[in-house]
Amino acid sequence: MRILVSVLFAAFALTSPFSHSQIPIPRNAEPSPYGYGWVCITGYKRVKNKCEKMTPKEAEQQILILEVLKEMARKGDGKFTVGDETFTLPEITRKCQTYRWSKYRGDIECSGSKFRPIEKKCEAYFRDAKDEVAELRCKDAQLAPLERYCTVAMYSKPYGDITCTKGDW
Repeated sequence: MRILVSVLFAAFALTSPFSHSQIPIPRNAEPSPYGYGWVCITGYKRVKNKCEKMTPKEAEQQILILEVLKEMARKGDGKFTVGDETFTLPEITRKCQTYRWSKYRGDIECSGSKFRPIEKKCEAYFRDAKDEVAELRCKDAQLAPLERYCTVAMYSKPYGDITCTKGDW
């Protein structure tokens, strides 16, 4: 009986939609630690559906971002600053959502002018037209915590909730 249960569990794990085996992971990438998709390894950046080597300047910036994230994790307060505004991940979860305007992209919409930098510099990216989960991508290194700790889950055809978790904090 135990063997049968083990075999059934293994079969479910391999066929589950949440299994990493369903997602083609490109060279120089690894499964996302958040259970969906993949991320490029350090020193590489995502370009469409593959990971390309960063320029020395990009790699240096990535190292700085990782140091900022480590410092945030050490402090444990979950705060980050963009310009003159300080944000927390729970604020983003409460105040922001995504409006999906195409098969693959969505805008970030937040209540309150404080969040304008996030609305202007971040977007949601869906891997394919049927995906109901997206990742955030931002054009400002100071918004790296959003890319790292936040995801979008659609609750209707055009709108989705942004959920931010503290990860290792």
